[in-house]
Amino acid sequence: MQKTEPWQTATQALLVVVNGNGDPMLAQIGMMLALYPPGEKVFDKSRKDPHWGKRKLKRDQ
Repeated sequence: MQKTEPWQTATQALLVVVNGNGDPMLAQIGMMLALYPPGEKVFDKSRKDPHWGKRKLKRDQ
């Protein structure tokens, strides 16, 4: 996974920042793009059931 292009770019940007020559925001953007690639869903709503109406109240027991 670390050999892919987004990770290589993020690592390179982070090393430039550590050496004192770069902007930390670019390293942050690189890491976010490596972690969450564009077009890929982060959260799938269809897998999570809503909890509305499933809670039992003490008066209903």
